Order: sequence, then structure tokens, then C-alpha cells
Amino acid sequence: MIYADYPYYTESFGGSVIPEPAWNRTAGKASDYLDAATFGRLADGIPEKYADSVRRCECEIAEYLYTYAEALMKAGTGQAGAKSYEQIGAYSVNYASVSDSISALMNGSSAGLDSLIQEIIMKHLGRTGLLYRGLD
Repeated sequence: MIYADYPYYTESFGGSVIPEPAWNRTAGKASDYLDAATFGRLADGIPEKYADSVRRCECEIAEYLYTYAEALMKAGTGQAGAKSYEQIGAYSVNYASVSDSISALMNGSSAGLDSLIQEIIMKHLGRTGLLYRGLD
């Protein structure tokens, strides 16, 4: 289930990263993360008092997923990634491949995609009760 439509993404959330043709697929993947984190509590609909929080959360997750997927596609084309080394004397610059940058991200050099998504979920839904592991 997708919780935020494309007009919500562009108008209410203010998003511009994801083009409309990619929205449903990307938002659907973001929804999968939300459904797992909320133990399926959103399957029957979003409680009205949390609707904006859930939609904003989905939009933010979708942007990170889309950006990640774009980086993976660029890695396949050999485009340069982040600067990995720079020397000033006798100027020299090295760039890590995008796949190396993503690998570093995923293997602990930074937060990692799953950790980042969990932080987003906690930021938006942490005080709603939707993440409670026990029975309702």
C-alpha cells in the first residue's frame, strides 16, 4: 500500500528528487519498510492523527531509496563517485567508484542505508505508538 501520492510528495512534502514515473515503485518500497516497522498496523489504513507523519516518513524514505538506486545505476556506467584522495603539492586527485562509495556506506563507514531508514522511521513515528512491538 502506498500512503502518499505523487501530488502529496511534490506539494505537501516539497519533494523534487523522484520523477513521477518512478514514484509508485519507489514509494511502494518505502511502504514495505513502514509496514515492517509498524508490524502491519497500517494495513487497514493510517490513523488520522498520524497520517501526515506516516506520509512524510514514506516520502523521506522514498527519496533515499531513489537516490541509492540512482547511485547504483551510475556505478554500472563507471561514473566517478566521492573524492577519496587529494594532494596539494604536485596536485593529484583520486575518486572512488560509486560502487566503492556505496560499499563503504553499507559496510559501516557511515550509517548504512538500513540504519538511515530506521532513523527516519524513528524521527517521524517514534512517538506515535505505531512502532510498539506488543499487542494492541
